[in-house]
Amino acid sequence: MTGPAIWIRAELARRSESDETPIVYLPGYAKDVLRHVEEAPNTIEPLVYLQYRGTMFLQPNGKDWTIAAFLQNAQHGLGLSVDRDEETRTGLVRAASKLFEQTVDELKAYPGGIDREFLDRIMIPDIHKSVLQWIDEPESFRETLGESEWAAFRNQLKNTYHVDPDKDGPTAAARKLGEGKVGSHWDHVWNRYAESPGRYKNIPNLLRGARPADKGQKSLFNDVEANYHWPQDNEEAENELRSELAALDSLSPSVARNRLLELEGKHATRRSSVWAELGDAPLAFALEHLANLAARTADVFPAGDVDVMQRAYAETGWQIDTAALDATVEASSAQDRAAVDAALHAVYTPWLWQTAKDLQEAIATAEKPGKSSGPAVQPGSCVLFADGLRYDLAARLSAVLTGRGLVAELQASIGPLPGVTPSAKPAQSPVASQLKPGTGFDTRLASTGSVLNQPSFKKLILEQGWQFISREGVGKPASDQNAWTELGDIDSYGHSHPDDLPRQAKREIERLGQRITELLDAGWERVIVVTDHGWLLTPRPMEKTELAQHLTVVRKGRCARLADGASTPLQTVPWHWDENIRVAVAPGISCFEDGKRYDHGGISLQECILPTITVSASRGWRSTAAASIVDVAWINLRCSVEVSCGDGFMIDIRERAGDPGSSIVASVKPVEEGGARVLVDNDDFEGREAILVVLDANRRPVAQRTVVVGGDS
Repeated sequence: MTGPAIWIRAELARRSESDETPIVYLPGYAKDVLRHVEEAPNTIEPLVYLQYRGTMFLQPNGKDWTIAAFLQNAQHGLGLSVDRDEETRTGLVRAASKLFEQTVDELKAYPGGIDREFLDRIMIPDIHKSVLQWIDEPESFRETLGESEWAAFRNQLKNTYHVDPDKDGPTAAARKLGEGKVGSHWDHVWNRYAESPGRYKNIPNLLRGARPADKGQKSLFNDVEANYHWPQDNEEAENELRSELAALDSLSPSVARNRLLELEGKHATRRSSVWAELGDAPLAFALEHLANLAARTADVFPAGDVDVMQRAYAETGWQIDTAALDATVEASSAQDRAAVDAALHAVYTPWLWQTAKDLQEAIATAEKPGKSSGPAVQPGSCVLFADGLRYDLAARLSAVLTGRGLVAELQASIGPLPGVTPSAKPAQSPVASQLKPGTGFDTRLASTGSVLNQPSFKKLILEQGWQFISREGVGKPASDQNAWTELGDIDSYGHSHPDDLPRQAKREIERLGQRITELLDAGWERVIVVTDHGWLLTPRPMEKTELAQHLTVVRKGRCARLADGASTPLQTVPWHWDENIRVAVAPGISCFEDGKRYDHGGISLQECILPTITVSASRGWRSTAAASIVDVAWINLRCSVEVSCGDGFMIDIRERAGDPGSSIVASVKPVEEGGARVLVDNDDFEGREAILVVLDANRRPVAQRTVVVGGDS
């Protein structure tokens, strides 16, 4: 307890009958102050009498204790070794508050005894972090330290790192940071920086300015022992790699593949650099995927038989397409994208051409190319249709679902020909038997002859005894009933934004994974994911193949329905809906239209091999979500949400799920009795996509769903 002298005296009197011996500590007062009674300050005068009634704790020689004396004395103190130099004795006073926070064992464990270096360390315990903070923002860092702490920091920086913060400044320190040799003190600081470089926004520019003028071409990536860390090193390497990739365009596929593998050996280490962590080595990351693609395309892909090709592609071949997409994703700038496209054109495009040509030859001799119906559906299943879910994306989705503890069975088959939505989607549905061929690639209702559209398709689904679930709902799961729902915009996005499709495809996989989880959470026994077609995405526009318009009833980029009696030297296949109608397909990966990089409807592994994923919950599986969205309904701009969760949850609608500042509702609403209603008070958002999020008590998103403000557009 702490208090004024008169109060301490009263407490001593009150405790006089206690068996415990009281100890009174008078910081700042020497024994001589008590001895001279007449001169004792009024602040301690009531306690002067204690020198006669008690025992003063003094050194054996009768002197007051000093910090050094107490630490060193073996009989009454701690018996520690303490340096006798002036810096250590000054440091003992400066570091007293931190010193007495240490345990005796910690003090005894220091091998050199108590010295200046030890005292500076306990004042600034994380010197590596402190050095980085000072270099990054010297003025702000200085303001966080008291005089004693600043003195300790300055001592460590001067004595250990040979930089005087008062005289040299952060630029000098940045140069030493960049020049730090392996195992040096500055190397340890660099390693600490490399753990989280994003925390230190100013250090990259300081390093840039601190680079020695005579640095020349010596680079960390050519001379690892030099251990230089200048941002220019990475930029030079990226520029070099960009030029190397662009030059592959003129090489043969085999030479280009070998060159990619050589470049990977040279640049792979940069992916673990600070600059990679900061996002400044995109081509080094793209190269990893390009090298993977090069290695995989070196082997001859099986040919001659449709089943053999389908099996080989489903086992490992799809990973080549994955590598091509991933390489493209890493290239964000126009320059980088051009370089990656050049590499893909040199290695990936020939592989696409050859495998497409081989599959076209195999299908030409196949008895019944293309499957005749969608998957068998057991009761209790919800069929999820995802337009344009190519096989490689389905393989990724399957891995995502397996990682969540679900059972995901992925199967491959040759889809209906041609692979265009109006023709192929109905063939994958449970109402295929109620349809007949139309005049183009469309299908019609067998009962009325009218063209099948989404409203009539929904009506047929319902008449089949199935549920038709909106994108926001989960239906009413039942073990004796099935349902159909749709999600995904891969195909429409590919047609309108082919350059960004690889990035969008990753986002679509996440959306599908979340949707499948929601449906299983709601009680469906299994979710069966189906699609209508795959697609080609080429690094350069597809080569054009001529096909006269007058020969066709309808012509698309990769396929065309021939007019009655028309003939063409191009390969044809029977239409899935009418074997008497011939469909011309573009050879290889060419196209009947100019300038296309994305299209489908022809014959290639990517377009024709379709996935089916059957997803179910494993025994004991539980969703990690604390809440799930059951249903969403709109009345104008007011959204009614049904949620499965406990108390304390809130509903918000945002442009970005994790950003509270992107909320578009008038106010966030609590969930009450399993639901909530929120209002979007700005009609500019009507018809736009947003994210409905469920927030827990800490306002963290625990469930989310993409919605269209005002309802489906």
